[in-house]
Amino acid sequence: MALRSGQLRHRVQIQNLTQARSSDYGDVQDTASPLAWVWASVEPLSGRERWTAQQVAPDVTHRVRMRYRSDVTPAVQLIHNTRTLRVESAINLEERDEQLELLCIEEI
Repeated sequence: MALRSGQLRHRVQIQNLTQARSSDYGDVQDTASPLAWVWASVEPLSGRERWTAQQVAPDVTHRVRMRYRSDVTPAVQLIHNTRTLRVESAINLEERDEQLELLCIEEI
């Protein structure tokens, strides 16, 4: 099932996450650097969908669909308006390299 452009109505920024040591005590901090802006579909999960998604990754709050990109992995986060969505799972639907379904946790 191909994504239609009308379904991708949210503009999101993909950010690369890297871990950097922030002190001599071994504290590790994530730093984010912009990777790309893309069109996507951002949907909060309903009750039953959320229960099903939590079987894959606990605390999942959103499903994001976008065109396939090989650089979108759980090592990225998405910025949608003022919200930060950390990618927990990136699924290449039907292994066709056409679209991704991302299960995400909204960071508060």
